Amino acid sequence: MKFIRLAPVLFTFTMNIGYAKTLESFKKCETSFQKKQYNKIVKNCLNLEEDSQKAQLFKATAEILDKITYDRIESIFDYGEADPLMAKIYYKKKLYTNLEKHYLQEAFNKLKGHSEIKTEFISLLYAKIAYINIMYFQISEGGVSSSKTWEQENEFKSKIYYPNLEKYIQANPNDKEALYLLGVEGLRPEYPVKNTSQDTYSNVINKKYFGYLNRSAELGFYKSKKALAAVENWVSYTKKLRKIAESGDKVALFKIAEKQYDTYLDSNKQRSDLLDKAIIDFDKSQALGHRYSLVMLINIYRYDKPNKRRYSELLQKYVNIYDAGFMERGDLYWCDGNKEKAKEMYVLAQEKGDPFASYSLEDLKTKKLPIEGCVFK
Repeated sequence: MKFIRLAPVLFTFTMNIGYAKTLESFKKCETSFQKKQYNKIVKNCLNLEEDSQKAQLFKATAEILDKITYDRIESIFDYGEADPLMAKIYYKKKLYTNLEKHYLQEAFNKLKGHSEIKTEFISLLYAKIAYINIMYFQISEGGVSSSKTWEQENEFKSKIYYPNLEKYIQANPNDKEALYLLGVEGLRPEYPVKNTSQDTYSNVINKKYFGYLNRSAELGFYKSKKALAAVENWVSYTKKLRKIAESGDKVALFKIAEKQYDTYLDSNKQRSDLLDKAIIDFDKSQALGHRYSLVMLINIYRYDKPNKRRYSELLQKYVNIYDAGFMERGDLYWCDGNKEKAKEMYVLAQEKGDPFASYSLEDLKTKKLPIEGCVFK
């Protein structure tokens, strides 16, 4: 009978031992992640028995690193991080095998399923694996850039890449590589007019991220120093370009205005000061006879900063000088209620070989507004 009485106690004791071992295994696994000991992550986390969400994430990550090592993931990411397509051409081989691609796609799907909980290291790992999947497998291998791939890249970076890098940096503020990866996203490659040197050029489009790049360079990361040199090259180039522009060079004025306008677009149209500066330089350039500067101003006064008076004036100037722009002029007349003049413009456009003029002439009979609508109504 005494043995029977002791049975519940022994059962509880055994259960406590089992729980203690499970807890000890979990702590070993967690320590491996905290110390970023990749081999020990596999050793300590692959067979975790705990069923918490965090334990499942640790186990899933260990399964990934058991199939493809962190160093190999790092190598694939590092080779193609700047430009996957160019890296493939440069190294004259694929950056990964078909099996590695399968493992990395599998890893992306596993970690994506644990998006609600990540440690700092897993945030960095996920950012890199996601980058490889989206930028290499989906976009680069597609071989065609379009507005769709541009949107896909922007969505990926804003929703996955940047947030996970930022989370990692918050816990590791002196990780010079992670600082670089986020910092370089604050730059855009630039291509000077008539450049004969081997220098690279970059323009700062995000000051917050550029701050990360400066911090990485201060910590001695060679890639950050190289990126900052490209920024210095661009600053020096634009100073020279501005000096040429001030002498009345229409091409230099156009290039300066174009870069200001591009940076305005990169700010999601928040930097209205850059749009105003671009307008000034485009206006100076078009007054000196630069055709595309006139086109840019016409588009700005239609879409970015609607101004019917300036749009009409500049469009009429384009018609008078270049014998073009009849379709846009026709739309304007139509929106003003003058269908006869609109028809006259569409006929002229048709005579000039515009393939869409016939559609506008047909629409004029059956529709209330031009296909592009009436911006100034």
